[in-house]
Amino acid sequence: MRNMLRRLGGGNLGTALIAGLVAALVASTAVYAGGKFFSAKTYRKAEKRQNKRIAATEGIFSSFKNGPVDIPNAETTLARLSVPAGSYAINAKLYGTDTTSSPAVTCRLIAGVDFDTTRGNVLANNVPFALQVVHTFATPATVTLACGDTGSTTDTANFLKITAIRSGSLANTPSP
Repeated sequence: MRNMLRRLGGGNLGTALIAGLVAALVASTAVYAGGKFFSAKTYRKAEKRQNKRIAATEGIFSSFKNGPVDIPNAETTLARLSVPAGSYAINAKLYGTDTTSSPAVTCRLIAGVDFDTTRGNVLANNVPFALQVVHTFATPATVTLACGDTGSTTDTANFLKITAIRSGSLANTPSP
């Protein structure tokens, strides 16, 4: 490289010419992928198309409500998450608190016709609830987290979170 710069007279002109040659070489480099050679330009186009396909089938969506949120007697939606069409693994969590009576709280994570239910006694403060469900939505939809209690008016839910992880495929089968 130094000999080349000397022949070109060195200085900024020589450096610029060498930099241009290196850039041209890098831009025209062939890429070996999937058992084939591609020009860098062809590879970048294919990679861009693939990234768009991945973005259309994968993603993580989440919502939160720190609370406190009152838990009424009847089951009521406490938090929501809107998602685009696709297949999802959906998780939700919260903690419930009651300081006066000893009620049981029931919560459901609802995704279309699929749901998960959990129940706990929230007399002991900060009782955690965790739910999960999988579902495929044909169109954009809303996932809901709903809770109700056995009669106390002092129950609250705190730090509610719903997270949906979109995937290109989904299988939900009974466990043996």
